[in-house]
Amino acid sequence: MFFAEHLYLVVGLCLSFFWVLFFLLLKDPAARRRMVVSSIICMILTPLTEYICLVDWWSPHFVAHARIHIEDLLFGFSVSGVISAAYQIIRREKISPGASSRFKFGLFFFTLALIVGLFYILHLNSFWSFTLPFIVVTIIIGGKIPKAVRPMILTGLFMTVLMLPGYLWGIMVHPHWIAEEWLLTGLPAHLVLGIPIGELFWYFLAGTTLGGFQELMR
Repeated sequence: MFFAEHLYLVVGLCLSFFWVLFFLLLKDPAARRRMVVSSIICMILTPLTEYICLVDWWSPHFVAHARIHIEDLLFGFSVSGVISAAYQIIRREKISPGASSRFKFGLFFFTLALIVGLFYILHLNSFWSFTLPFIVVTIIIGGKIPKAVRPMILTGLFMTVLMLPGYLWGIMVHPHWIAEEWLLTGLPAHLVLGIPIGELFWYFLAGTTLGGFQELMR
């Protein structure tokens, strides 16, 4: 069965459905603009960061063998847009006037540099190379905008809960999905409901971190 063998594509398609749904729910043009901008940025970055993840995080089945995979583009675009919209809906009210452009761009490139440095220079595995920067950035944003902490955490929890049924369905239609495609070892590989805990933790941190960046885009 095609979709059972290409569950990464299915995840992207499902997230795209939620992307459209949230876009329609957001009535504020500025909120929609932030959602689209976040999606475009992450759509560009995901194929690049995926090269790191393919080393020791997972090895998904792609529809086509190419340098840039449609699954990465679809996932990066949709997941970041969903996080953006979820954060703005959860936040409800304006928390801060935003941050200076210097701080925003500095934090953005600091995050990328930290990921690359941890993986290529300190030789940490891909899970920790992404997880540690996300934690650091979440703390930085939370420290700068304390009132953003609650919606950041709630967005992270929302993303974890949102993705959980998808993993359970994927395991149901393809029982060996996790064993075949995941390369995680150690604590991140510990299974919860058959799902690597590292996956669930990543979605939580992605929600907190990318949610926090929405606050800086205000």
